[in-house]
Amino acid sequence: MKNNKDSSIRVRIDRGVEAKLKQLCEWDNTTPSAVLRKLVDVYVARHSLSDLILDVSFEITKLPESNPHSWYVFKIEAELKGELEGESLESIELPFLLPEFFEGEREPFRVDSAYYHRMSFPNCTGKRDRFLGAKLVNRKWKGAIYVYRDELLKTPDVYETQVKDALKDNIILGVSQYVKLKMSAALESDIVDEVFNLTHGNERDEQT
Repeated sequence: MKNNKDSSIRVRIDRGVEAKLKQLCEWDNTTPSAVLRKLVDVYVARHSLSDLILDVSFEITKLPESNPHSWYVFKIEAELKGELEGESLESIELPFLLPEFFEGEREPFRVDSAYYHRMSFPNCTGKRDRFLGAKLVNRKWKGAIYVYRDELLKTPDVYETQVKDALKDNIILGVSQYVKLKMSAALESDIVDEVFNLTHGNERDEQT
């Protein structure tokens, strides 16, 4: 049987803020829990990523046999799928961090960007100060997989799956951070306006 009960979320706030919240709610003839519910509802409804379904497709291919590194280096391409309301993803560069695959102090494999898909930004170095800054250009990224553990070459699905999963997570995280930086101020303003409109609207309804 399906459970339709509402979920509960516990939050911690400063005691001084709690006292002010209770006083303001009393003046507005509402309750702290009602205000928090409205905040959550409006945040989810107004957030630009709420209805966005992002995905990343990959293509992994071999280097030409004439390349002396073709036995352990493989080309990889990624493409971001999905739309961002109000934004053209073709016209912007989206930064993200390359994943790392250390096991202890060793890397059984790693990924790196083609030089034209590298991007420098704060905190873009990883373990051993390796440069991890990357970017999508027109939704796409190109790079390479380097397989350092010989036995993995016999089971490419093992490292390919890990690489694709980790890259997908990091690319989508990069998109969400871009949206957060660009739209958070406007979103917060909209949420505050909406909550105050709802609160005072309810107060007016009860007085009529």
